[in-house]
Amino acid sequence: MAQYITKVIDSIIKGTTFEGISFLITKNGLPLSIESAKMELKFSENAPATLTLINGDGLTLDELSPGLVVVDKQIIDIDALNYLYEIETTTTEGDVYVYIKGTWEIIN
Repeated sequence: MAQYITKVIDSIIKGTTFEGISFLITKNGLPLSIESAKMELKFSENAPATLTLINGDGLTLDELSPGLVVVDKQIIDIDALNYLYEIETTTTEGDVYVYIKGTWEIIN
């Protein structure tokens, strides 16, 4: 069974630099081999994504560190709201899972 991560990301002021955060996804105690990842921020469950990050554009997957998903250091300049986020991952076998989700508050 994979380890599910629910994380409240520390609040950040709109238009400032987010220092980044990393998550390690494991299954049966071993890092899960991930082919790709996508992070979406939404202000409600059924809303369209306000911000989408993908491999090489806001997210980093390190081939030398299987299971490691890094939300890169970047300026976050979206509306000040309390967002829901989830990181959808695709394994090297082509299976799609959401192992990481939580909330992230952007403030003025």
